[in-house]
Amino acid sequence: MKRILCIFLLFFEIVLSKNIYVVYDDSLSMKKESRDIYANYALQTLASLLSEDDNLTITRMSDIKEDFRNKTIVNLKDINSELKYFEKNLVAKSQVTPYRSIETIVDYMDKTSSKDESNWLIVITDGEFEDGKPISNIENVKNAISKSVQKINLKPIFLLIGSNQKELEKYENQEGIRVWKEIFGEGEFPKIFKASNQKDIITKMREIAQLLTSKSSKSLDDIYSVNNNKLEFNSLFPLSKIIFLDQAEGEEKLNTLEKIYIDGKEINIDKQYKPLKNERKILLAANVIHIEGNNNKIILEFKENVTKNIKVLPEVSAKFKVSLLDEEGKELKNGLLEIPSEEKFNVTAKLLKGDSNELLDYVDGTEVILNYGNKKIPLKYNKEKNIYEGVLEIEKGRKSIDGTAEFPGYFYYQSDIYIIEGTSPKPKVIKKIEEPKPEPPKPEPPKPYIMSVDIFSEINDFLTQEDLVKKQFYIIPKINGNNLSEEDISKIEIKLKSDMSGKLSEKKYIDLVNSYGWEYTPDLYSGVLNFKNPQGEKKVEVTLENKEKNKIFKDQRVLVLEKISFWSAFGNLILKGILLLTGLILIIGYIKKNRFKKEEKIIIEEIQDNFKKPVIRKVLKSTFLNTITPYKDDECNIDGFIFVANKGFVGITAESFAKLFNRSSVNKVYINGDYIDKDELKTGKKEIYRLYNEDNIEFVFDNSGRKKYIYKIEK
Repeated sequence: MKRILCIFLLFFEIVLSKNIYVVYDDSLSMKKESRDIYANYALQTLASLLSEDDNLTITRMSDIKEDFRNKTIVNLKDINSELKYFEKNLVAKSQVTPYRSIETIVDYMDKTSSKDESNWLIVITDGEFEDGKPISNIENVKNAISKSVQKINLKPIFLLIGSNQKELEKYENQEGIRVWKEIFGEGEFPKIFKASNQKDIITKMREIAQLLTSKSSKSLDDIYSVNNNKLEFNSLFPLSKIIFLDQAEGEEKLNTLEKIYIDGKEINIDKQYKPLKNERKILLAANVIHIEGNNNKIILEFKENVTKNIKVLPEVSAKFKVSLLDEEGKELKNGLLEIPSEEKFNVTAKLLKGDSNELLDYVDGTEVILNYGNKKIPLKYNKEKNIYEGVLEIEKGRKSIDGTAEFPGYFYYQSDIYIIEGTSPKPKVIKKIEEPKPEPPKPEPPKPYIMSVDIFSEINDFLTQEDLVKKQFYIIPKINGNNLSEEDISKIEIKLKSDMSGKLSEKKYIDLVNSYGWEYTPDLYSGVLNFKNPQGEKKVEVTLENKEKNKIFKDQRVLVLEKISFWSAFGNLILKGILLLTGLILIIGYIKKNRFKKEEKIIIEEIQDNFKKPVIRKVLKSTFLNTITPYKDDECNIDGFIFVANKGFVGITAESFAKLFNRSSVNKVYINGDYIDKDELKTGKKEIYRLYNEDNIEFVFDNSGRKKYIYKIEK
């Protein structure tokens, strides 16, 4: 019998409440790098994004003494009071990270939730459960969790916090998480989010919050417009509500909302929540504004000009559901199913209007995906039937199935989960499954041509100096929300204006996003002198132009770069500048000093007892230390005379001359034949007598002996 798998993606007007259960790691290790502060603030922000009809329950690892009987049930009808409680009471104090905290919360979910509800489990931890020791009775624990997953349609999320990627991989592969992967098999769940620094914690929690509230994390550039201090929003879909999120850190200030207008009429600001964490010189704050949904024009008027920090999060009034139907139209209950591998199924997806069972008009840009194991199967839109279709073949092994429907900037719906154990194939006659016959081409109405652009990097909006060196920026153009083909991008020219100088690549295929675009490489990160720049807020503005269609589009993104101290930015530059200047001074001193030439000699003639001794020739030569000392002229000591090198003559220091003159045996002294009296002696260490070529100094001793020192240049 041929079995038909029909997957209906349904949108209803009523949005059912969600049950969210959080296991919060309040162990002392969370104080490392102030993780507890960022996690506390992120949890406050999550609570601020939920609806009053949702349910939020928190259990802390420090409650081990009470065997986790104490659950914090958050009152979402009085969120501001709960936020103050979070800020003061969710503090790091536990000595252990017991896996029992997860076991008990799953058991609690099993008893208090139903399969018809949306049940989420979020585990926030920064280490290994049981401090890395084996979990007792792990197989019994796994069986209990598996039963609860099938009974209440539980969706698990783990936010793992570590210092580096190696540490995070170790946490992900630990026994307590591996059992969840074995239960769900290959697929989207359990969802693992990893945070390696404080900013990551907030970013990942924001992604988790968007997932829980069915909001798309993809940006749509024209979702709202800004005019100075006014933000204007027009929805493409009927909404249950719209949320505006403004966040600030440190000295940054939140923008104050002053007025709200709907269709030109001012309304009261009823629901405004303010997450806050101010501890250990870290200040984190947010302003979360809820406005009940409609499809009208909304204008927010702020005190200051609106920046890109403000996030607009529309909540579409809809529900997303996946149903598996057999050939007779009977719905299979979601949970664990055993189906022979190689079985093929037709997949049908439908979008219905919120207030009726009519099919929703096709909206260009909506993506409907079937997740099967690690495969993502796009479902094709059938224009004739106004539905989405595809074919699925069951593979051997345990894999999970769920469907997603996303419209960038608006919604991201994720269906209930089916876990399918693909068994050995049945012996059967191979029958060809007819693919939908292609319809004859019909003239299509002209499509709108709306250009947009994604400006993003491999990291978040906040960039460290290390990110700037290692990560890559990408500029990906889109038409009507879709990626461009090679032919499309060949018609588009780009102009880039940035506060950071850099290089823009040629048009190329970007593997990371499976689309054509450009790579942008800033070039002022770390120069030869380790001079780091830029820092602070930097704007990147992109202009796209299609001359063929006479279309121009502009967009910009503000990147927040890590601010560094003056010494961090210029310290190496200053030190190297000082070393360079010192080196130049020494080199100049070495070049400018006067040196003896090899032709310069001192000839010594001596007569004693009327006997003329042999003439002695001594080459003027300085010591090694004297030779390498900058700014100190070459000196040579001959018989107590200190001869100093100079240009065109040689000098004799007055100090050394005076010492020889004043010896008791010296009777008279002549310089070039001129008699020198003691009263004529020069004084001081810097004073010198000059001897030019063939000049001499003669000493006459008491015993009628004579000694003459002649300076001569012999070539």
